[in-house]
Amino acid sequence: MRFWSPGSLMVAVIWLWSTWVIATEQHAPMTRWQKIDLPDYRIVFEPELRSEAERIASYLEFYVPRMEQSMPVTLRPKRIPILLSSSSHESNGYVATSPFRSVFFNQPSAFAAEDWLKTLSIHEVRHTIQALQPLDTNSGRILTAWFGENGSAFLNGIFYPAWFLEGDAVLEETLLSNGGRGRVASFDLWRRTHELSQPRYDYFRAFLGTGYDSYPFANHYELGYFLTTYLRKTYGDRILDNILEGTGEFGLTITFDGNTRKLTKDSLPETYEHAMNELHQRWQAQQQAMTLTDVEPLWAPGRKAWRSYYPFASSGDTTWAIRHGVMDGTWLVSIEHGREVRIRQIRNTVASSLRGTAKQRSISKGDDQVCWINYHANARFSLQSWGDIDCYSLKEDRLQHLTQLQKYTSVAVSPTDRYYAAAEFTETRDASIHILDTNGAVIQHFALPKHAFAFDLAWNADEQQLVFVQLDDEGFSIRELQLASGEQQILMAANHDQVPRSPVFTDQGVVYSSDYSGTDQLWLLPDAGQPQLIVQRPYGAYFPNWNAPLKSIVFADYQAHGQDVVMVPVANLSGTEKDQVVPVRTDYFAPLQAQRNDNPLLADITPPEPQDHEVSPYSRWGNLVNINNWSLLFSGQSASATVNSNNLLNTLGMSASVIQDFKHHETSGLFSLAYRRWYPVITASVASNFYAQTDKHDVERQWRQNTRNIGAYVPWSWQQDYQQFQAVAGVNLSFSDIDDIPVRDDIDNQPSGALALWKSYVGFSQQREGAMRDAASRHGWVAELGFNQSVDEWSDFDKQQYWGSLKLHFPGFWLTHSIVAEAEYEGQRGDDDFLLPNQFEPARGFLDTLTKDQGGRVGLEYVAPVGPLSWRLGRVLYLKSWQLSLSADYETAEYQDDFEDRWSTGVTVALPSHLFSNLSLQVNPYVSTYLVDGYKMQTIVGVGVSNQ
Repeated sequence: MRFWSPGSLMVAVIWLWSTWVIATEQHAPMTRWQKIDLPDYRIVFEPELRSEAERIASYLEFYVPRMEQSMPVTLRPKRIPILLSSSSHESNGYVATSPFRSVFFNQPSAFAAEDWLKTLSIHEVRHTIQALQPLDTNSGRILTAWFGENGSAFLNGIFYPAWFLEGDAVLEETLLSNGGRGRVASFDLWRRTHELSQPRYDYFRAFLGTGYDSYPFANHYELGYFLTTYLRKTYGDRILDNILEGTGEFGLTITFDGNTRKLTKDSLPETYEHAMNELHQRWQAQQQAMTLTDVEPLWAPGRKAWRSYYPFASSGDTTWAIRHGVMDGTWLVSIEHGREVRIRQIRNTVASSLRGTAKQRSISKGDDQVCWINYHANARFSLQSWGDIDCYSLKEDRLQHLTQLQKYTSVAVSPTDRYYAAAEFTETRDASIHILDTNGAVIQHFALPKHAFAFDLAWNADEQQLVFVQLDDEGFSIRELQLASGEQQILMAANHDQVPRSPVFTDQGVVYSSDYSGTDQLWLLPDAGQPQLIVQRPYGAYFPNWNAPLKSIVFADYQAHGQDVVMVPVANLSGTEKDQVVPVRTDYFAPLQAQRNDNPLLADITPPEPQDHEVSPYSRWGNLVNINNWSLLFSGQSASATVNSNNLLNTLGMSASVIQDFKHHETSGLFSLAYRRWYPVITASVASNFYAQTDKHDVERQWRQNTRNIGAYVPWSWQQDYQQFQAVAGVNLSFSDIDDIPVRDDIDNQPSGALALWKSYVGFSQQREGAMRDAASRHGWVAELGFNQSVDEWSDFDKQQYWGSLKLHFPGFWLTHSIVAEAEYEGQRGDDDFLLPNQFEPARGFLDTLTKDQGGRVGLEYVAPVGPLSWRLGRVLYLKSWQLSLSADYETAEYQDDFEDRWSTGVTVALPSHLFSNLSLQVNPYVSTYLVDGYKMQTIVGVGVSNQ
């Protein structure tokens, strides 16, 4: 055994490297910040967003007391920060720990059917209330005192089902506003369709999925909405709070399921069946009341898995669509005479708004140009992002970036390709519609109300008018914009009774989709008179397009296997006027809301006008240190204490630890930090570690090693079209002094105890976006190069190490299968009696590492997802699916002129699973059997764990 190891010196640094290399979720370094302090929350924002921060502060003052009626908070350790990220051009928000915080992203989305910041102020703040619930329990308070934020986060992450966390927040956003996803028909589209057309999945498959389900993925948001609504309307508004009081608490009913059974007499699977039985009756009655419209399928191919077609243009016999499937990703296609032609692959984000609850039309076609919004972020500071217009020429097969670093959210190409209409939503939450020329220059600008959101723009045939949907404080409206005068005509007044989408001009008026009848169907806004319901399909009709030569409407017809492309001539349609259609809102929450109306506080859900709040600067330096986690652990004859700090802006992470060895009365310590504000991430650490080792003669030798590290690296991550890129480059210098060094008789030229280790590293990867069922990338490559040098000038010890690797990904012989080819090489020069640790793992099937001055490995692996399992081993393990991989490795090594080589072939069966029915706790049990060196069999059984 070596008395020292550069690898051990580098463990902390490499760990920090692997952790922080992805920690680029930051704003631009010169961003200035201000804050508003409320009793329980702190809102941090850029000065330009003061009015929006005031609105959020007023929302919190209004909504938090109402949310705590159903889930009281008894203990708040400190103010919870809310970071308003105006530079982020995406629709999102989240709550996280280390530090405990919430982040509100800027761009609105139509799925909320409400003012975006109001939705976030309810949904995300509800998550903060959920995160504080462990502090109501004895175990939660003990763990928090012992481990800081990680203590309560452990209970929250392990014992609280993901469907409860998200479903409860969706229910709150629905109860406390005029919008919310609980009112949107497309929110339950996948589950409603499956329930009415396929055998029902059991609770575990509905929650955890298999990856081979009848919809793209198991959506715990809408499952959770239905289950939390059922529980609260059946057993009272406080039932979830009562369940959480015993969840994670020491006792026999420690689980969420156990406490649900204790209070309701039903397990979670039984609760799921009760809720789904109610919903089945509701959905079936709704469907039976429909008068279905006959349609002509244009393209409804047989499918082995979920795949949807989203038409966005149609003329004569040709329809253009986005094809999006779980096995083959996202493609631009044309459909003509019952034949599909793949044109090119495009980014999955183009399909995400088509597939999800928002159902926003994210792509447009003119004569030759097909355009969409390209969402992209700064390669280093990912919270700085934009939405630009990308256009593809069908004739020239060429992609053009029409704009650069803009904040567009929707685009429509004019019929002749002369103009582009784009909806803009800026960092200051100002909304407008721009008309651009073919060079991307703005030639007209039409302002919209503050923080309004315009989407689904469409041109008329003479390029003089635009029709679009606008979402603002009053709800959804459909508007027509006269480009010559700038005047707007309101075709549909703002309301919260429906979610209109995808308006398009026809010779009969404007056709659009709406869920006014309880399911998304097609409606007509005639030039005069009431809106008319013109198309009804069993599960929903989306994305209408006007085919002028055929006088027909081409649209997406949802079925259990995905969206089909169908057509209906307008001559075959007879509309039903709106006042003859019974409005059916998707109000599964209505009985609960009626119960809550008995409480005057809960009956009032209209917040007052924003009030002025005291605003003060938010100091970067004053908030640089933020201790959020700690631990105190005992192990045999030692004890350790650790303290961690990470600040709100993610610019400085620090960790300090102390270990006391009671047997030898010695103390070890480590302090490390990473400063991430600027482009290079600066890392540094100091450590003093005590070691005791018993040799083969049973003689104990003791020494102390003092180490200083300093390094820098720059991580980049960016996307071009459907290609994803990552890169990192860094250097690290480590100095180590060893006191009372033990003498080794088996090393002639051993280091004296003063060592310097230099490490440099560069890595790069390029991956093509894949499909949801891919087990590994099917197109791409990953490469890394590195160099180490260890020097001890006092004993003339000098050792250099260099290494490199290349990994290539290729498509397999079937969709979702992949082939991975690998090559690795490393070598060392210098002192012959001393070796630096190997950089790579041994060949597959071998447990030992070859000793080498130089050597390498080549390998080939075929990865094949096989199919679903949906098996349960009690409540401990849920086996989702299984996959098979075949591998072959050859490894060679040379050491002091001796040559050694070995090879292996093997097969691995892996079982992607979930532990304790926890969506986040993913495990991957596997069994591998190898034939090594041509005659020996080696079997390896293992399990991988990832907490995502």
